[in-house]
Amino acid sequence: MGLNFTGNWDFFDNAKHIDTHIREHMGNALETAAEIVRANVVKGIRDQRYPFAPLAQRTKEYKQMKGLSPLILIAEGDYLASFTTKKVSWDEVHIGSNHPQSRALEFGYEPRGLPARPHLGLALAESTHDVMSTLRDAFATMFTGLIE
Repeated sequence: MGLNFTGNWDFFDNAKHIDTHIREHMGNALETAAEIVRANVVKGIRDQRYPFAPLAQRTKEYKQMKGLSPLILIAEGDYLASFTTKKVSWDEVHIGSNHPQSRALEFGYEPRGLPARPHLGLALAESTHDVMSTLRDAFATMFTGLIE
């Protein structure tokens, strides 16, 4: 005496490797999401769309004398180019800048009277919808791959 089950059991076979599916689909989506945020940081600075504190008159004069961009947080472009994403593991991606002044530019630097000119957090907030869509799509695709 025994039970006989019939049907398509591929889902259970595929589910044995769900950890691989999660790492692949969600890891790739997390990298894509981080790149969305990084791109919005750069666009936000380049387009001057964040409410930055104005430049000091002395800074404006210095930038003009040196032929640098008059835009806030932009001189020669090296700060914009310093923003990168780095995959640490399948479930962790870092976004940021290794520029020596990045912390002072984001949070201000009181000893030198440099006001905060936040841009990373604002870009993250601006990116929320696209980031969530990217992660939702990856999640759906991951499960679709399990049942096909």
